[in-house]
Amino acid sequence: LPRTSAQGDPTSERASDRSIDLDRCIVPLRGPSGDVEALVAAVPFLRMADLPSVPAHEPHTGDPVVDGAMAAYARVLEGASARVKNGEAMLALGHCLMAGGQLTDESERPIYGNAHALPVAMFPQQIAYAALGHLHCAQAVDGVERVRYCGSPIPLSMTERNYRHGVNVVDLQGDALRAVRSREVPRTVNVPETAAGEHEPLDVVLDRLRALEVADASSGFAGGDERKPFLEVRVRLAGPTPDVRARVEQALQGKPVRLLRVQVQLSGEGGALADRVMPALLGDIEPARVLEGLYRRTFGGSVPLEMSAAFDELLEEARAERSESVDARADGATQVPAHAATNLPTVATDHDTDVASAAVTHAVTDVPGPATTREVAARAPSQLDLPVAGGATRSRAGSVAARTRATDEALS
Repeated sequence: LPRTSAQGDPTSERASDRSIDLDRCIVPLRGPSGDVEALVAAVPFLRMADLPSVPAHEPHTGDPVVDGAMAAYARVLEGASARVKNGEAMLALGHCLMAGGQLTDESERPIYGNAHALPVAMFPQQIAYAALGHLHCAQAVDGVERVRYCGSPIPLSMTERNYRHGVNVVDLQGDALRAVRSREVPRTVNVPETAAGEHEPLDVVLDRLRALEVADASSGFAGGDERKPFLEVRVRLAGPTPDVRARVEQALQGKPVRLLRVQVQLSGEGGALADRVMPALLGDIEPARVLEGLYRRTFGGSVPLEMSAAFDELLEEARAERSESVDARADGATQVPAHAATNLPTVATDHDTDVASAAVTHAVTDVPGPATTREVAARAPSQLDLPVAGGATRSRAGSVAARTRATDEALS
């Protein structure tokens, strides 16, 4: 993909017509003889601001987001089709959400709110194989064997504990798909279950933890603690219990496990209150839901696409800066092996929610009405992965504070 290309900075200024640099999106694959045996049409993740407009004479689905994404893929696929020669296979790579795909809770960030899935028909029969990324569960899309997500190679959240993680080996014969073979990736860190994924009363959970038997996988290995299994504990409480984590840790004392988190579900004390839906915990709230809730209370209705795009870009940069900050602090300290770090669950954090609150405040407060959001999206800076014609480049945007100041200026 252009993100990993050695041809230059992948973040380029968008051309006025949003044209795509096909030379960077179409990659030849050479065989042992050095001859080209296949062409890969690679499309990176498409932000709202990347989506091209669709001329009136071209087919429309009625969903402008789906139409724009399909148009971007069509331009790259058509460019590859014009270059492929007889006997060469045509492959596709993409980071997208497909209709009919199986989603995973907690670990997958929503694309366009997961409300604009793309149809499998956008990959024509000429595509021998489409290798897709985003969904973590290995699957053929809508039963089409040549369009697949290989899934994540390791669990990225507790909800993936029962997935069979692996990679796909794709066999081609000339320009046609011959077979797809799955190769399972051995799991280096186990994820034991204590209550079959259900929330249970604290006393029941503590009894399960005291009786939990886990083989010590750390003995005999360098850095053995990093091989200890991960554990998530799910507790149902009738009311506030400040020492719940301390009691869980005490029940696990001496056991060779790593406690990732204690997930609490409040059930009330009985009667009608026990039947009501309890509010989500701060760490479980997706930042986009914060924006949607505040916008609905302030103006009514749904968040305009332009504001949603500006908000997504601000949040993405905040997360990137946070990651860079963590990496900087880790330099010179004890490093966490990749296999351990990538097994950590990806969940909404207090930091994410703080960023969301700040972004919502700057994006929504004092906006006279929904029409002004178009100006916000037009003026807010953006960071693009899609390569464009012209070769112009720019440096990464600065801090979150700089981004919010730019948004303030657009709103003032």
